[in-house]
Amino acid sequence: MEKRAIIQLDQSIQKVGVKLSTSDDLVNSHNLKIYEAAKLFKAMGLNITCIAGYVNEQNKFFKDILKHPCHEWKHLLKESQSEKEFFSYDWINAVGVGTITGVDNLVGIDIDGCKDIRVIEYILSLLELPSTYDWVVQTGSNNGYHIIIKMVRPNSLSSKEVVSTYKTNSSFLNVIEKVEILWNTHLV
Repeated sequence: MEKRAIIQLDQSIQKVGVKLSTSDDLVNSHNLKIYEAAKLFKAMGLNITCIAGYVNEQNKFFKDILKHPCHEWKHLLKESQSEKEFFSYDWINAVGVGTITGVDNLVGIDIDGCKDIRVIEYILSLLELPSTYDWVVQTGSNNGYHIIIKMVRPNSLSSKEVVSTYKTNSSFLNVIEKVEILWNTHLV
């Protein structure tokens, strides 16, 4: 899965035509890959966040700082991110990248506790997407997946509902823990 994602990222970079920087400040190849991916996603029109491996004012109240941006981000739920803001983030210390769901109908489907990749393939088929769909990402815990899609929010949902959570039914009890649809929030 990871090798496929890297190949797809390289192909996506070529399609979008993003010129990637090799700044001397980003000498760590891991940080450079994160920065390159973030620039690609920004070029695709996504609001991007920077995840850094240290505690600061923006993430200090959260149990897991690796799931929260190291900068202010809630304004990005309603407005497009400027280039200036994107480049102001601490990419030198980046350990991850996130995006904001809800903007331009971007939705994240978060499958937690997934023990079998066939479940992801099944969900993709329900969504009428190919099993090779590019926007499937294994989570950092290696215990789940995100499927990122564009989907119009159902009218039946309250505007205050940012996440819909579904517990697994008996058919999938030993295969996945739960599924969340991230309508309007942050996704790493």
